[in-house]
Amino acid sequence: MTNTPNISQYQQQFVSQIAQQKLPHALLLVGHQHVGKLALANWLVSLLACLTPTKEHNACGQCKHCLLVAQSTFPDIKHIAPNGRNIGVDEIRQVSNFIEKTPLLSAYKSVVIEDADKMTVAASNALLKTLEEPTDDSFLILVAQDINALLPTIVSRCQQVFIKAPIHDEQRTDQNKPSALNSSHLPELSDEEIATEYQAFIAAFSAFVFEQKPINKVLPILLATPHNWRWLEKISSDWQRAINGWETASDAQLITKQACETLGKDKLWQLYQLTVSCIQHQKTFIQSNDQFEMEKYLTQIKTITNHEE
Repeated sequence: MTNTPNISQYQQQFVSQIAQQKLPHALLLVGHQHVGKLALANWLVSLLACLTPTKEHNACGQCKHCLLVAQSTFPDIKHIAPNGRNIGVDEIRQVSNFIEKTPLLSAYKSVVIEDADKMTVAASNALLKTLEEPTDDSFLILVAQDINALLPTIVSRCQQVFIKAPIHDEQRTDQNKPSALNSSHLPELSDEEIATEYQAFIAAFSAFVFEQKPINKVLPILLATPHNWRWLEKISSDWQRAINGWETASDAQLITKQACETLGKDKLWQLYQLTVSCIQHQKTFIQSNDQFEMEKYLTQIKTITNHEE
């Protein structure tokens, strides 16, 4: 395996699955930029293609298959990446046609879809058909930063692996830093600057929900980050876990008492359902007016919380 500590634990997991013949048909590798997702995907498909893997479970780099992989001419591996801003339906149709064919040299037809969270709706629906009817000799790896940008039906058909950023020594010694928060489902929080923005985001949204701050005070903060909807889902989900006494992230525990006293379980549950519904609604559009959708969302929260301005 590679000498990259950040992905070595995941490599061990996949090696074990290969040995037990339990490697899933589809993997979804999720994580912040530069945490090694694509390197892990390329390592795995290269290992599957290699004729003589090393004792360290790496591709040998010398056999006929490895030489073809190095030249990007191995016939049983296909890479897909965004053509411009998105991955379109034509690219995914190529994947489907590729998967349907019998492998020429290897035991598997392997596909790596880079930035899978940038697929259009049409492309996502086309990929879903492939995932619903897998062939025994096909293997797909989806690489993404934002799991919430993928169709839930695609996510549910993949084994999800969240690649965490390495924790530096200074982070281990100060667990109160934003970057040390439990961010297993928010990989971007491994960036300390973004984690600080997340704390400000929580404070603004909490003030709106629990202290009835006006929409015009919180709206600019909620619109300032491209992660706004996934953060809202994370926060509302944490509030659900907090008010029900389930295991939760530390930031949600800070408002547990306030949430119970001011809203209660029923209204927090309505807020969570509203958040999920708004996110699902937006996924049906290739483009949407984020400000309009956010204003509508906050207005609906006012109805739930009897918020008056």
